[in-house]
Amino acid sequence: MQTLVDATITNLEKISLALAFMTLSPKMDRTEVVGPYIMPGDPKLESLAQFEDLRKCVKQYPTKERKEWDYTDYEKEAEIYLTCCAIYCQKLRDGYYDLNKVDSVKEELRNLSAVAVISNGAFFFSKAWNISPPSMSLFQRITRRLKRVLQVFPGYQRTLDFLLPSHKQP
Repeated sequence: MQTLVDATITNLEKISLALAFMTLSPKMDRTEVVGPYIMPGDPKLESLAQFEDLRKCVKQYPTKERKEWDYTDYEKEAEIYLTCCAIYCQKLRDGYYDLNKVDSVKEELRNLSAVAVISNGAFFFSKAWNISPPSMSLFQRITRRLKRVLQVFPGYQRTLDFLLPSHKQP
């Protein structure tokens, strides 16, 4: 370590400038093309099996805080995005969805642009994430807390009924 402290590095400013790209985040917008597959402008999941397989990917996502991730978590995330992209592209390739053919599409996608595969995979992953139903336990905990807080107010049941999603506006 002392050797590094005592070292004289010439052109350090140029080296620092050359390495500055490492602080930039990559632009990961969804692309219109992934290799031979042309993505529609507004892609839709048309198969229940396709949607359920995407939801399985959501359940495999690492649950640790991102700052605590190691390289295996990043590899797992990339593999999940690859799988999500393959699930969608398999239907584009064959005209119908078949889980047994997704692995062959994954192998094909491994040789294509990582930016296109990961950005589109992340897009389909987020679609499954956003469509997934909320956890009932979370809903029940929030309802219980609301009941405790609102019990001190007169007419709390009417207020609680108003806040529940099943309430219809008059």
